Amino acid sequence: MSQSPTANATLVKQLNALTERVDDLETELETKDQRIQDLEDDCETFAANLTATTDRIETLEEIIATERDRTATLEDRIDELKTENTLLQEELSNEREQNQRIRASVSRIINDVREYTCEDGSSVDATSPSIVAEAATVGETLHDTIQRSTENASLLDFTTKRPQNTGIHEKYLNILGRAEEKAREINSRTVYLNYREVATHYGCAYLTDGYRVMNEIAERVPGIEYVDGYLANPDIDPTTKVEGKRIRVEWNHPDLRGWVRAHRAE
Repeated sequence: MSQSPTANATLVKQLNALTERVDDLETELETKDQRIQDLEDDCETFAANLTATTDRIETLEEIIATERDRTATLEDRIDELKTENTLLQEELSNEREQNQRIRASVSRIINDVREYTCEDGSSVDATSPSIVAEAATVGETLHDTIQRSTENASLLDFTTKRPQNTGIHEKYLNILGRAEEKAREINSRTVYLNYREVATHYGCAYLTDGYRVMNEIAERVPGIEYVDGYLANPDIDPTTKVEGKRIRVEWNHPDLRGWVRAHRAE
């Protein structure tokens, strides 16, 4: 039985539509296949990047471990340097103390040489440069002695009975002790001391430090004044310069007596 032309045309049309649909599906499938391929390529790229990143992380971890070891080594070295620095500071402090003892001893030597009087009544020229040279030589000998035995350092103080590490206040008390003796000698509560007396009992060089100590003790201890020399001796020219200076000690000054009692009790 033959079909009508209309039916045939409908079948042809449906067949063409199915063919076009198949073509569309094939095109869509090819697109999806390409997309899948692209995703697979991206995954491979990501995997390669991940591997490289992992390797980089491992390398960085090794570097960090190395730096930690280096830091620990540096910290140990810093601790060693701190210990060495502490030891060096202690040695420096000891050297400074020894140097101070030597300077005090040399100053006393210079003072004793200047005070020395020969049997014939002559004395050493206080301005002679040989005094300083001889004192320097003695100072070198003293330094060698200290290095050989610091325990015998007290033997260096052979000119006075004052301890070498005397504090400032104790040195001031030594000066005031001389003033007290002088007050009894002249039967007066007001006494004057010159730079030689001050330097001798303080333990310093005459011209170098004597006037400085007089000025300092006058500023720090009540009842003591740094005055012109003509006040102590009318024979001194009132226009004299600093060489004529004295310290005046007022034993009746209540603050001075209190200061002496307080520091003698220390």
